[in-house]
Amino acid sequence: KIFPFVMLGSSVYIYFYLSDGARIKKTIIVVCVKMTLFCHARFILSILMARLRNLSDQSLSRFIWIFYAIGLLGLGVPWTRDLFISMFPLSFLVAFIVLFITDRSEQRILIPLGIIIFLFGFLISAVSVNTGVIFGDLEFGKALGPKISGTPYIIGWHWLMIVYCSIITVRKYTKDRYFISFLAAVLMVVFDMVLEGAAGNLDMWIWTSGNVPIQNFLVWFGFSWFLTGVVQIVKVDLKNSIAPTLFAVHFFFFFLLNLLFYIEKAIL
Repeated sequence: KIFPFVMLGSSVYIYFYLSDGARIKKTIIVVCVKMTLFCHARFILSILMARLRNLSDQSLSRFIWIFYAIGLLGLGVPWTRDLFISMFPLSFLVAFIVLFITDRSEQRILIPLGIIIFLFGFLISAVSVNTGVIFGDLEFGKALGPKISGTPYIIGWHWLMIVYCSIITVRKYTKDRYFISFLAAVLMVVFDMVLEGAAGNLDMWIWTSGNVPIQNFLVWFGFSWFLTGVVQIVKVDLKNSIAPTLFAVHFFFFFLLNLLFYIEKAIL
């Protein structure tokens, strides 16, 4: 708890007493402030995880609905929309924390498989953005945070989360491994159809042609079926009581945003 304040004090001291030039001063103060913010972020994150771990499934579900309801209200109001769009990475972080602390799967297999899905999702998105040959000609906006080669880091987590949640959701209704992979892929495409309607308004990504190409949904289904199939082949027993709720919340979140944007355009 003390270290962040020590770093902040050191930053102020260096700024006022360093005598090697303005540029060095600026560089060091920026580094120190970033380290201070990083330490505060880790401290706050540890508190958040500890608090959420102590909640029951019912309380966690209520927390998720309330959290995204606040986001829906913030994005629905034009004068607060930019602020809430800038907080999109935070919503992904909260979703990650919730899924992480409620996961009861076999970690020995899940972790390397999750890394593979993360990298796969990121790489196919990066190739598509830079070539236009996979999903079509699209460009990512600023809402999803920092990028590599025009592709946000977080897009890999998006793929992983949707694969994970869709499989667990479908498993509630069928135990057939091959049917699970097919239905989960269908569910992922339906989710993408809903998401696409809001993505442009939220500065997540835009299509060069102005419309979402059919190619995008076909490729989405193909890759989704492949990834969900891999999970079934590896026989990872995914267990998470909150994942279906999180998936449902995400679905209705973007569905209602589409409705709000439609009404807004109709009125204006």
